[in-house]
Amino acid sequence: MMVGGLLLLLTALRLPSELNDDPSAAQQAGSTELCVGLPCRANDDRRPARGYEGPSIAVDPANGDHQVVGDQNLVGGQCGWHTTFDGGKTWTDGAFTVPAEFGPCTLDSAGLLPMGNVTMAADPNRVYAVFGTRSVGLRGERAGSGGDGILLVDSADGGRTFSTAREILHSGDPQLSYVRPQLTVSTDPAGVDRLLVTVWGCAPGRCTQGYFFRSDDAGKTFTAPVLVTPEGGNSPSAAVLADDGTVYMTFLRRIEGQPYELLLARSGDDGKTFAAVVIDRQPGIGIQYDSAKLHIDPKRGFFYLLFADERDNRAEVFFRRSQDQGASWEKSVRMHTSPGGSAYSPAMAVSPDGRIDVVFYRETRRNILDVHATFSTDGGKTFAVDQKLNDKTIDRELGYWAEVGNDALPAVASTPAAAYFAWSDTRNATDVTNTQEILTKRVDRTPAVR
Repeated sequence: MMVGGLLLLLTALRLPSELNDDPSAAQQAGSTELCVGLPCRANDDRRPARGYEGPSIAVDPANGDHQVVGDQNLVGGQCGWHTTFDGGKTWTDGAFTVPAEFGPCTLDSAGLLPMGNVTMAADPNRVYAVFGTRSVGLRGERAGSGGDGILLVDSADGGRTFSTAREILHSGDPQLSYVRPQLTVSTDPAGVDRLLVTVWGCAPGRCTQGYFFRSDDAGKTFTAPVLVTPEGGNSPSAAVLADDGTVYMTFLRRIEGQPYELLLARSGDDGKTFAAVVIDRQPGIGIQYDSAKLHIDPKRGFFYLLFADERDNRAEVFFRRSQDQGASWEKSVRMHTSPGGSAYSPAMAVSPDGRIDVVFYRETRRNILDVHATFSTDGGKTFAVDQKLNDKTIDRELGYWAEVGNDALPAVASTPAAAYFAWSDTRNATDVTNTQEILTKRVDRTPAVR
């Protein structure tokens, strides 16, 4: 797959719209029920050599028409955003401004995506995003030190504009890179945003560390990173904050020749120290480098866990529930209920009223994918039969799948009225352009049972 001079040259070209627009884009222009039924393209970019991947999505719970999508354009190595205030009819696109001493936001030296994510605070005007860079150079001793720059941007106008990125973590060690940050935002009773960040720590040829750090002043200052995996481990999940202030996260421990372990880490001292216990042991948990997803039900206080493994000799997605803050876990529930194929790269969101929304990729044959979703309105006791979201099968022989694999997930955000999904799609790709979009779709849901 060529990603060099030819494709970079094509980014400067603009083809007539009829050559690279699609039915979903046509719907975008005229429908009053946007992104319902057919998906919408989450950008206003008409350059044929666009390569959007790794989406995240944040939605205003009080106004579902206000959506912010974060992603990476792998052509040119930029992280950026796309914001709509009219449910997808129009989008404002932008690339995060990175100081001159930082390299591009793109595939890093450890072979992992930075996986920056966009998160909305309780005040929907406050939007945050974190991301990594492939290299940090132009400062002498830091040149070539790998993907070790973790950057933060924020928006005070709901995602119309974002601040210039600033560094919030750097290892200071050329043998250690921090990559693939994940961000959770919680607002305290005084209205101050608390930012919880997890990252991978990677040494040359191996990524066996998971770190946590936080800000209690809306990102002005951050604590020093704390090693959560002293005995080894990677794929740290995003952190969650319980009502009593306890911090939880998960990570994976891969043991050669044995089933992988999925662990829950807990900190009762604001993230200064962590203790971890094993939740599950299965072949291939996390498949390649896919973190488990951990959420807390805001109504019930239940813990919800979503992950992929290969216990049945193929990739499948499983859900587990804990009603006692992780002290015990109920039996795994398989999310992939339709027959045939494999399922992986899951994502999960929980609405303010407690509905659980799940999305994952389903591979029907090699490199041919669909996007499937399911949901629960009874606190994870039962789930609906999974349904396909995309109107056209995704051909991963095109685009950038060969480079990112299942490191790049679909995304979901939940409001009481609907679930909002985002995924990468190759419907406009050719062998020359490898055009890759982020598509979004809204699916109306019934309220959760309280």
